[in-house]
Amino acid sequence: MSFLWWILYFTRLCNVVRIGNILKMPRLYLWLMLFNVGIIYYLHNYKLEAHLQSYFDSTGLPVVTITKVLLSSGFITYGYLVVIRKYTRFDIPRTIDGIMISYLMLMVISCVVGYRYLPYLKVQIISNGLVSCANLSAAVSLVPMTRHLLRQQKSEVREAHHLWFIVFLLSSSVAATLFLVDGVVKLLTDWRVIDTNLYVVAELSRTIYMLSLGILIGPDRYLYWIYYPVRLRTYAKLKHLSDMIYHETGLSVPYDIPQPRIFTLNSAEFANYRMYITILDQFPYLPPESALYQQLRTIVEQKASYPETVQQFLQLVQTGVTE
Repeated sequence: MSFLWWILYFTRLCNVVRIGNILKMPRLYLWLMLFNVGIIYYLHNYKLEAHLQSYFDSTGLPVVTITKVLLSSGFITYGYLVVIRKYTRFDIPRTIDGIMISYLMLMVISCVVGYRYLPYLKVQIISNGLVSCANLSAAVSLVPMTRHLLRQQKSEVREAHHLWFIVFLLSSSVAATLFLVDGVVKLLTDWRVIDTNLYVVAELSRTIYMLSLGILIGPDRYLYWIYYPVRLRTYAKLKHLSDMIYHETGLSVPYDIPQPRIFTLNSAEFANYRMYITILDQFPYLPPESALYQQLRTIVEQKASYPETVQQFLQLVQTGVTE
């Protein structure tokens, strides 16, 4: 996952540099933030963090842990909230500044003091828990903004972008919560096994939000894959409606174009459109007294657009045919 992330990151970064506006804010900050997200992805690994810290043991300070705390909760979490305040219409309360700065100082002091009196594994667990609290709080604070933007979207690409951002917020929140709970359990029970069940699930959630970020910074055509499950579900319901018509009429509409064995995003959309045409061709052969015929005729006579008609077909399948 990390390998794919860095390939996509540097590929897109090169495109931005070639355009020549990489030094403009907030673009510069966002690309630096994403770079640090990739670094934090590594530093959340207990074994790797401990290995890197071994090079700094002579300093008497948990250098790697402090770096992780400052990058994650400082530059990424707090910095992102400040950028939103400065470059968007959304106002982040000023009290967040004092809270975040105080919290960062508390985290650094806790790591330094803990490094002197506790095993390094416990220092890691404590730092991960503190970072998780900050990240979870930031994710929750972004929910109202995300909901507002999603309601305002006028284009499919914007909507897809914010849906992926919701996936990122959800998966990062789940990961932060699990890391926090896992850390508390380890501290209370003096657990010495790193890869507990909660920790593994948290790692999987973290991988999902890295995938979401990778798609968000990738080409726009990647964004549309968020609609893939919806298109498969649409096809299944339209196919069910077509089968209902076939059950009453015994009429099947043949097509020369074969159905793809594996649905890609585009082939799924084409299959939905073909099923839509099939229903329009089938339903006139239903008995006039049929309840299904009456409801389909009412929908078709409205002469709505293709997406609106499909939604009405889906609603018909969802509610069932009324006598």
